Amino acid sequence: MALPAHAVAGKIFDFNLTLPIMVGQFLLLMVFLDKTWFTPVGKVLDERDGYIREQLKKFKVHPFYLYCFCAALQAIISVCQAGLPFSVDPDQACPGPCCATI
Repeated sequence: MALPAHAVAGKIFDFNLTLPIMVGQFLLLMVFLDKTWFTPVGKVLDERDGYIREQLKKFKVHPFYLYCFCAALQAIISVCQAGLPFSVDPDQACPGPCCATI
């Protein structure tokens, strides 16, 4: 039976070229993942963020318009609960002058 090879006395580890090769492989992996994975995913996330921010800017409204919208929805719900047929007319959806600017 063969005995295991021992390092020179006083040495705990015998690295030779293993450590520099592993560091090089790690750096290559890091660059590869950055170029092929993280950069494209970051672009998609930035595009989504910009799109969402633009949509939110479009829909910032005055609280009075929200009140009119809620009033119209409550009227529709009450008609539905009563079981009556109805049609939605955008000009008559909410009472008051707010509908002209919505």
